[in-house]
Amino acid sequence: MKTLSLKRFISLHLSKGFPLTIYAFTLLYIVFPNGPKTLMGVTNLPLNASPEEIRKAWGPGDAGSLLEVAISWSKLEQLDPVTQFWIVHLWAPGLAILEVPLIWISNIFEVPLFWSLTFLTVSAVIGVSLVFKSIVRSSLETFVIGIIAVALLLSWDLTYILRDGVFYTEGIGYSLLLAGLGIMSLNILRTETRSIKPVILSGVLIGTSIWIRHVSDNGLILLTSLASIIFLTLYIRHGKKLKSVTKSRKKLKVQNPTKSVKIILATSFIAIAVTIPWRIVSQTVFDGVPLVMSSASAGVGEGLWIDEKRDPDYYWIPYNMNWACNIDQIKCNSINNLSTPLPNSEKTIEAIKSAIKNPVGYFLERGNFLFQTWIPGFNSTASIIWKTTAVIPILMSFLIVFFLVRIRDRKKWYLLLVWLPFIVMLIGQLLIIHFESRYFIPLRLLIVGLFISILNLFLVENSKYIIYFESIKNKFVNSLGKSKQQIESQQNEY
Repeated sequence: MKTLSLKRFISLHLSKGFPLTIYAFTLLYIVFPNGPKTLMGVTNLPLNASPEEIRKAWGPGDAGSLLEVAISWSKLEQLDPVTQFWIVHLWAPGLAILEVPLIWISNIFEVPLFWSLTFLTVSAVIGVSLVFKSIVRSSLETFVIGIIAVALLLSWDLTYILRDGVFYTEGIGYSLLLAGLGIMSLNILRTETRSIKPVILSGVLIGTSIWIRHVSDNGLILLTSLASIIFLTLYIRHGKKLKSVTKSRKKLKVQNPTKSVKIILATSFIAIAVTIPWRIVSQTVFDGVPLVMSSASAGVGEGLWIDEKRDPDYYWIPYNMNWACNIDQIKCNSINNLSTPLPNSEKTIEAIKSAIKNPVGYFLERGNFLFQTWIPGFNSTASIIWKTTAVIPILMSFLIVFFLVRIRDRKKWYLLLVWLPFIVMLIGQLLIIHFESRYFIPLRLLIVGLFISILNLFLVENSKYIIYFESIKNKFVNSLGKSKQQIESQQNEY
């Protein structure tokens, strides 16, 4: 029996895992650009700083406040209703819960919190890469995915997630969401798979991601609602016909239309089930808004009508939170002069009405700030590489439309059903709330995820592009082989 030599064994495995290995080391370089001497992003603390030091350096924002909750829970202390309940009202506590065992590890085994949290974040990013790699079927897709991976490595998004924002919720939260949606897309693209495990896994990943980053909750609710309506509509219209399954090759190409909807519906139900404990606890223990992952939306209305002349020091003015006041000064004055303040929900409704009445003013106001904050310094100081990579998802959006027009397979609608609810609800939130550059990261990543999924379906129907790419690749490889032979022959002559 032939056995592989150690050298051959290593070379085989390196050739298969080499791109992923390079990708992983590049991620680590982003985290530690100066090696062990690297300081934490934003705070400039040493990497071995204690949880208490990190919390103090971050201050009262998202990262510091969630870490404060984690420190309290790690000591098995109850949260203070006056000084700490507001934290779990604003943000779902997933990251804080995740940080609790990491703090214990830091205290017992002296593993710095930054190291363990960074390890989990990098692992989550690599996990997402593996999920989308499993969608790929052709060398052309592999080539495109490679370009996307390089663009992400060079982007501000990944730099923020791994360096400046590792103590924020974006890194792990969005990685889990993308992995869950990616697995759900894979389940739709490969409907011949009968296993329930991928459905359960994708549901758990999406639900867990919402524990960590609650802004995806609205997308999940919309997804579940749409999938339920579509399933019931199909069932009512077609009735018993949906139960008949034919084994003929011709019919297999037009699969049971409820199969994909069932996958989506089951996944979304599992995801919601994962989030139910916090929906209940948030209301019953911490006096939060009933049955939501975060009570943050209840306070949005107040900032929309802040008059910069009356309150120039309001924190969110530089982030365009008061856009409603800027486009409708008359209504702004009347709202601020009311003897009895309007409830925040009514203020939000009034802001939407003003935007509808003055769409040009709204889009000019918001478009100006969008151009500034798409990434930090997008309109000025950002590097050309960051600007270029930030534009790529916009170009992908046009390609997605092109693919959808050309694809005949019904699966395209189910892939849209997977991704669009999260994209639409995210855009809906961004139309109202203040702008921060990090808020646009999930939008870009969700577009990338949808692009990869739709590309796979497009190339299945349009294999001529794969054949053309293979011919170019073979010509390139052959030319390299000839060049190598010429060099060797010249060396032999000498």
